[in-house]
Amino acid sequence: MGLKEFFNALQESGLDSEVKIIHRAFQLDPNAPKDSDEANEVVIARKYNKSVEEVRQSQKSIQDRACSLGLEFNSELIRPANTATAHRISKYAHTLGKELEWINGTMRAFFG
Repeated sequence: MGLKEFFNALQESGLDSEVKIIHRAFQLDPNAPKDSDEANEVVIARKYNKSVEEVRQSQKSIQDRACSLGLEFNSELIRPANTATAHRISKYAHTLGKELEWINGTMRAFFG
C-alpha cells in the first residue's frame, strides 16, 4: 500500500519522471520459518501479545485501506513465511530490469 501511495503522490506532484527509485530488501522476521501451516493472524497475535480478534479487526482496517487504493488484501489467505528467497529473486529481477514487475506480482500473489 505504501508503494502504491508513493507512486500516486509522485504522479500527482509531476515529479515521477525525475525520481529514481531504489528498492531495498527488508525482512520483518528473518527468523521466520520457510513456510508454515499456521494462520497468519495467530502468528501476529502471538508475536504482539494480542488476541486473534484484535488482529482480525486490524486486518479488516488494512483490507479496507487496500481496497480504497484498488489493491487486494485477503488476510485469511496469508500464510507466514520467510521472505529471504523472494528478496534474492527481487535483486535478480533488478538485473533484468524487471524488479518492479516482480515486486508487484509477488505482492499480488501473497496478499491477493
